[in-house]
Parts: sequence; C-alpha cells; structure tokens
Amino acid sequence: ATRNAAGTLALSVRNSGNAHVKVTRLSLYDDAESPLLDKATSEYVLAGESREWSLGLAEPFADRLTLHAVTHAGDHRALVDVTEP
Repeated sequence: ATRNAAGTLALSVRNSGNAHVKVTRLSLYDDAESPLLDKATSEYVLAGESREWSLGLAEPFADRLTLHAVTHAGDHRALVDVTEP
C-alpha cells in the first residue's frame, strides 16, 4: 500500500498464481476490530497481473495494516506495509 501526497491510501494487489481471482470485498484493519475501510468491489486480478485500488482512506492510519480480501476462491488475510510514494 502507498500513502500518496494527499494523505490517502492506494492498495496494489498482485496475483502470482496461474488463474484469475475475482475480488468481491476489501477490508483494512489497524489494531482495532472495526475496519478502517470496508469496500465492496467486483474486480478481477488476472494471473501474473496486478490491480490497484485508490481507497480514499484518509490519515491517520498505521504504517502496517491487515488486509482482508474476499475472493471467489476464498478469504485471504495479509499484513500490508504502508510506504511513501
């Protein structure tokens, strides 16, 4: 994830597998149980490709977030470091 000059967040997801993935929901958490962002989507990430979402999540947010992605192939969780552009 990248914090842009306006202080909002862009999230990039890479599909390193050999089949497409349909992402239906993205949620970002810091240490709290409630999501900072919960976004419904219907986007495909093709095999070997990347997809970026401009999330409009304004600061303050932590330098490390937990991503929960719901896809047609199941749920996925990952720690995401937030970097500067």
